[in-house]
Amino acid sequence: MTFNRAFQSPNYNELFLNMQVKPPVDLSAIENGLSSAFGMDLNLGFKSIPVLALGRENLQVEEITSYEIGYSNLFGRKLLVNINGFRNQLKNFISDLLPLVNPSYGPYAPPSGLSSAVQTAILGALRQNLPPSLFALMSNNLDDGSPIFAAVSFINAGKVNAQGVELNLKYFFNERWNVDLNYTWFDYEVKEELLGDKITSNSPEHRINLGMAYISDRFDASIRYRWVDEFFWAAGVFAGPVKSYNLVDLTSNFHFGNGFAIGINISNALNNKHYESFGGYILRRHAVASVSYRW
Repeated sequence: MTFNRAFQSPNYNELFLNMQVKPPVDLSAIENGLSSAFGMDLNLGFKSIPVLALGRENLQVEEITSYEIGYSNLFGRKLLVNINGFRNQLKNFISDLLPLVNPSYGPYAPPSGLSSAVQTAILGALRQNLPPSLFALMSNNLDDGSPIFAAVSFINAGKVNAQGVELNLKYFFNERWNVDLNYTWFDYEVKEELLGDKITSNSPEHRINLGMAYISDRFDASIRYRWVDEFFWAAGVFAGPVKSYNLVDLTSNFHFGNGFAIGINISNALNNKHYESFGGYILRRHAVASVSYRW
């Protein structure tokens, strides 16, 4: 279970994030017109106004309260059973980059050394000539007061309740042969989220793993089957469904000499072309052969 919000240090966002996200905006025509109207060089710095993604002070880390219960037992020295359940309460997610969420960057203020009449005229000219959505983002650099467009920043928001159950069964036919089954159920409920910042778990509701293994002194081999339920994925600009997929994995190793071994590991042996994250790579069959020596 991995929600699409990161554990991030507030200090990282506060001190380091100052990134241009679009080309600078040239408002020199507005500055030149105002300078001519007032008969003075206003030195507003409108020639190249950066459009920035900015950090935010006092971000809180994500908080998780977890409740877990489990049971494990070995029946008849043959069947190993593990059952685990959990319930998590999560809050204070750090959002994706969003507009107009950072109180440190308020509405743009003209240089304080100018008269109130000139300041009012500057704001009026900006409001008249800029699209409302762009004017709303115009602000001042916290270091020197120069104009910037504070395009996006972070905020703590969101509450989620999540719960799940994991069942593991392993049966030993004898000292060489065994089979195992793993089933996972996961569900969650979003209690609070921001408009435009959808919270998803990036995890399926159901997942099954089934395997069989043979182990001896010289040779071991296993075959595993994996089935993953369809689920919705969202991370940054990538948001969409991850379709259900089935995979078969094969592994074998032959041990010889005094510590030597050769092996092969084939993932997705049936070459089921699929992706495991929306916007991610298309995954195909992947085989790796190895030669190893241990001492």
